[in-house]
Amino acid sequence: MKFSEDIELVKRLDQLIRLKATGTPKELAKRLGKSESTIYRLIDSMRCLGFPIIYDKQRRSYRYEKEVRFSFEVCVLEGQEKSNTVGGKNFSFFDDFFSPLSFFDSGMGFLCGR
Repeated sequence: MKFSEDIELVKRLDQLIRLKATGTPKELAKRLGKSESTIYRLIDSMRCLGFPIIYDKQRRSYRYEKEVRFSFEVCVLEGQEKSNTVGGKNFSFFDDFFSPLSFFDSGMGFLCGR
């Protein structure tokens, strides 16, 4: 998967969770065009990143236990902002954060320290 596809997948899942419209893991996998095991790994990784995702058995859908705001944006830094940014740490963050998403389809997962 490409980086942009990873972001779009997380955004789409976030939207479905907000709407409480994911359905069962099997239905969600079909809806997103992924395997069921990929869906489990994706949700597990999102939980490790702090998303409070739970499965509601009555609704047969994933939902957020607490209100969450997820956004992804690119900002062009100028002037003083540029001077205050430590580039290496930002790149390391992106490598650590998004590398696991690329492994969802490969059967590898993202292990968190919980």
